[in-house]
Amino acid sequence: MSEYIKELEKRKKELESALKSAEKFMKKAPEGRLRITSNGEGYPQYYHVTKTIGSTGKYIKKKDRHLVETLAQKEYSNVFITRVKQELAMIDAILIHNKSCPAESIQQLMHEKKQTYITPYIQDCPLNVREISESVAEMLCYNN
Repeated sequence: MSEYIKELEKRKKELESALKSAEKFMKKAPEGRLRITSNGEGYPQYYHVTKTIGSTGKYIKKKDRHLVETLAQKEYSNVFITRVKQELAMIDAILIHNKSCPAESIQQLMHEKKQTYITPYIQDCPLNVREISESVAEMLCYNN
């Protein structure tokens, strides 16, 4: 198996684990979002914005700063989950396509007589593509 395939599978496991953690956090995250402004002296002021409170939000006192951290983490988690799902979809597409038809196997799909005249750019072929039905192999390699 190619090193980059191993690295992609390792990355996939890492992302899946992180995704589970983020989704678990989101299940218990409070409603609403965090709004930050500065007072006249430049000090930040934190507000908890919800549908019921309105767009200005309710001021978060110093003693409730854990809510600030939780709401900030919630915003990060929302973006993180979206990006991780996109990256996982790309990794899955690469892994599926590569396992079906790695670039090293293209020569094996060509006519036997043509193969004698070809110098492959990559010599190491980890999979025997002949095991894949010709129709599937053609669809994956020639149409993409």
